[in-house]
Amino acid sequence: MVNSAEIDYRPVKHYPVNLNDKVKSTTNITAGLRTNISANKYFSLQPSLSYVRKGTTMTDQELTLSMDLDYIEFQPLLRIQAPLANVTPYIMSGPSVGFLVGSAASLKYENLKLELDPSKSLETIEFCANIGLGMEFQIAKQTNMFVEGVYKYGISGIFKNIGVQEYNRSVQLLTGMMFDI
Repeated sequence: MVNSAEIDYRPVKHYPVNLNDKVKSTTNITAGLRTNISANKYFSLQPSLSYVRKGTTMTDQELTLSMDLDYIEFQPLLRIQAPLANVTPYIMSGPSVGFLVGSAASLKYENLKLELDPSKSLETIEFCANIGLGMEFQIAKQTNMFVEGVYKYGISGIFKNIGVQEYNRSVQLLTGMMFDI
């Protein structure tokens, strides 16, 4: 599973610089477990617990700042589906809460590289709004494969009081197997 993430910087009154034109997204991994609790044929709740690495790279002239943020995320998504013969297209939406479990940053200038520990500057809990769509394919009697895309829109800032409002934004491309129990 792949997660492409970046930090969206919002200028505030006492720090009016727009950093977004210098930010690049990073591609990282995500892995987790999920279940699908059906209410009926068309509606279900899809809770999941995942490890997600988010991050960004920002370059300004010769100076590059890279940051990776590791989260354990819980997301209970409402899923609306249209079951067909052997395939089920669906859309889903809902919140997620992420608990920061690790972080790393580096600052690079020409041939010099400095490793940083940003953990004291970071919020430990992150809230996101999620929307996605996917397809589930029956590949055996009690085995389904899924492919989906999810957009995660961070609604809580990730840094503590540094003068810039910043939020995680990410696109996840996920694939996996689901087994009927």
